[in-house]
Amino acid sequence: MPTPKDYIFRSGSCRKGDLYQLIIDELIKAGWKDVASNPAEEYNVMTSTGVNDDKELVIQLRPYPGTISSTTNVITTDNTIATLRLQTSYTSGEPGVSGVFGRPTLTYTSLYLAPSILNTKIHIDVILNYKVYADKNRIILGIEYPVALGYSPVLFYLGQPDTVWMSESKSAGCVYAISSGPTANLSLLICDFPDGMASSANPYSIPTKVFLPLKNPNNGNRYTMSNIIYESTTEGMRGKLDGILCVTNSNILTGDRLIENGKTYYVFNCHLYGNSSFPSQAIAVRIE
Repeated sequence: MPTPKDYIFRSGSCRKGDLYQLIIDELIKAGWKDVASNPAEEYNVMTSTGVNDDKELVIQLRPYPGTISSTTNVITTDNTIATLRLQTSYTSGEPGVSGVFGRPTLTYTSLYLAPSILNTKIHIDVILNYKVYADKNRIILGIEYPVALGYSPVLFYLGQPDTVWMSESKSAGCVYAISSGPTANLSLLICDFPDGMASSANPYSIPTKVFLPLKNPNNGNRYTMSNIIYESTTEGMRGKLDGILCVTNSNILTGDRLIENGKTYYVFNCHLYGNSSFPSQAIAVRIE
């Protein structure tokens, strides 16, 4: 498939207990493959050649937080924290035999399926609403919770952005950005340094930037949305999170719709728990 020009999100709803599988299913439908040769220990190892068939993307997901037990599985319990690893490579073993990861000892990173601390639970049968976009480069998922729970949405971006301004081989450009609980504030996690630099031993945090007005809307009652870029002092401006836009978190609510050049955007005013990857918790995604 060619590089996308439009990123139109689809709406849906599911049980909390089905949310993790939804992520796996959406990736597979978009062209990713689950190649784990020993799922009992490796869980889900998602690989893709990317939208231009020039990448070797590898993301490992598991339905557990740091502690693996029958009481922490996000599919079968009320737990809300899964985990992931941005891997540089993976070679499958024989069926039932674990494969070889480029970073076999890499620590798992939390994937928050709700803006909650570890001991906060959401019943597996609670119905959640979501908006999702997935292709062979990434999945972007915004999750809304019943009003009675008191949570604002969570939105995460996982995979390879399309707009990058330097060469990135294999899975080096894979990112993980989330509105609730990333490793470092106002930063996303990226798999590796770009081509031409020595490989990093671990994924690392890289700051995000936006251009937002001090007041939204302006006196002409117009809202301004901004692209989200990421850059560092060592690499310079590296890329852009295609498919999502930031809005100044002022006079705007989840469910608001913004129209720009005939395109309709839906706003998630996300819950802030701990750090956030985004400079504003108001994130807009295109729905029409």
